[in-house]
Amino acid sequence: AHVYLDELDSLMHAVGPDDPLVEAGAGLVLDALAGATFPPGTLVLLTADHGMSPVDPAGTVYVNELWPGLAERLETGADGKPLAPAGSCRDLFLHVREEHVDEVCAGLGERLDGVADVVPVDQLVSEGIFAGPSRRLRERLANVVVLPRHGDAVYWHEPGRFVQQLHGQHG
Repeated sequence: AHVYLDELDSLMHAVGPDDPLVEAGAGLVLDALAGATFPPGTLVLLTADHGMSPVDPAGTVYVNELWPGLAERLETGADGKPLAPAGSCRDLFLHVREEHVDEVCAGLGERLDGVADVVPVDQLVSEGIFAGPSRRLRERLANVVVLPRHGDAVYWHEPGRFVQQLHGQHG
């Protein structure tokens, strides 16, 4: 069943969670479990570690195209280029220069009104969304997060590096 679950996850990314192929794939997983032999008294528990949202790659909003000056407000690496975003098109984490966090939250919030919420990561930490994040996790989370609404995708666009082509993305 583990192989089926991995394939089902890949299928959901490729075609989206609402596609009939996904329902058929889920049926295969359940059939495999129903046909498996377990020792007496075995409890089988099927869980998921995240949700899946249908998204249309053609409808993805790219923040650096929506706001061409955004890159100037991001932290830069040793090469002088803006640090790459973390996360995905369903939880886009941006490494914003500290002095621009409020401006970026407000500016992107206005530009993405009705599509996504833009929040400082410190707010999520203070609300307990990340319980006691380690220093390493805080570095990866960056300091601003874009959280699209169900069915929406917001990402960073760099051809060959950052492009959103999937029809299903994690919750």
